[in-house]
Amino acid sequence: MTLEEKLRGKRWREVELEGLFEDGDLAVAFARGRGGTYCPAVDFSARAYFCSCPGHRIRGGVCKHIAALLVHLRGRRREEELEEVLLWPRTPGA
Repeated sequence: MTLEEKLRGKRWREVELEGLFEDGDLAVAFARGRGGTYCPAVDFSARAYFCSCPGHRIRGGVCKHIAALLVHLRGRRREEELEEVLLWPRTPGA
């Protein structure tokens, strides 16, 4: 199963990423969607992710903005490493 198949239902295709920043194991971007512009981030060394969107703050888990960031990082990181993020614990309000 591909990363896109594992992200089914996340609506990541609605998100336009801008200003991707990578520093070692940290990846941060600006994500523009219908509801505004948010800041998804993934820290692979800390095994943590965050997004400033309301959905992530309330529910935690991988929102569509983090999903879009993961898809965008394909080719820059190993596929297995990106898929592993989906198994990390939820971090609401982090």
